[in-house]
Amino acid sequence: MSDLDAALDAAIAKRTAEPVTETVEVLVGDEVWFLRFEEMYSGTWADICASSPIRVDAPLDRNYGYNFTVATEKAAPLSGVRLVDGVAETLTSEQWSKLFAVLSGHDRSSVQDAIFKLNEFDPAQRLARAKKALRVASKQKRPSHVS
Repeated sequence: MSDLDAALDAAIAKRTAEPVTETVEVLVGDEVWFLRFEEMYSGTWADICASSPIRVDAPLDRNYGYNFTVATEKAAPLSGVRLVDGVAETLTSEQWSKLFAVLSGHDRSSVQDAIFKLNEFDPAQRLARAKKALRVASKQKRPSHVS
């Protein structure tokens, strides 16, 4: 096995063993529900974004290049579960549709923000931190010049 294969296998194993998640509290009727979302496989997220065309009159969509609302709501059933006493309960697509119909604007935004954070913001932040660490490490390895 090459070093490249080993690095890729290690990354896959880590992602499988330690999924990145975000939990959101929402109000359904008079009951607080806990929804946990997991970072999606990048190909699935990309397909969702590609199938969610922007609303030209929505600055948020123009900024990201896809319909933010549609994309995050398509992603919810694929990446989210309801936690009941700490146990994951899968909702059907129909149940997700009903859930979105009863959520307040605030709670809907919380769900959308969690999905966006997991699939766009957090990966970008991890990349930025890795690049910064690489720059710091390369500066430390530079030989000093003696005149």
